[in-house]
Amino acid sequence: MVELWATRFSAARLTAFDPAPPPPSRLTPAHPLRLETVSREAHDHVLRAGRCLERTVRRPDETDVVRAQHGIHEAARLLHHQLDGLSMPLWVLIGRFCAEIQAENLRIRKAPAPGAKA
Repeated sequence: MVELWATRFSAARLTAFDPAPPPPSRLTPAHPLRLETVSREAHDHVLRAGRCLERTVRRPDETDVVRAQHGIHEAARLLHHQLDGLSMPLWVLIGRFCAEIQAENLRIRKAPAPGAKA
């Protein structure tokens, strides 16, 4: 979530973080609490949900909204199963927040540069 949020403010760069920070940083690629480490499948569901939400801005389609919601709920189910310390509704909220950040990141990256001719 932190990486997605930071990327929103650094769209011109591929990463907002040191790609290999020194341990014990939670941002190291192998840290056990990174979403893709806890559940790669849940991570993929959140990113796909973000892509669906981004598409709805360009071409409104209820199917993409439904796909996004399904992906968010599936990610929440997987994460709740892996890390049962949080409630299912809280995991849904976290998944939705991450998917919306991802959608915004995709919109920013696809937007023309300021001053560029359309």
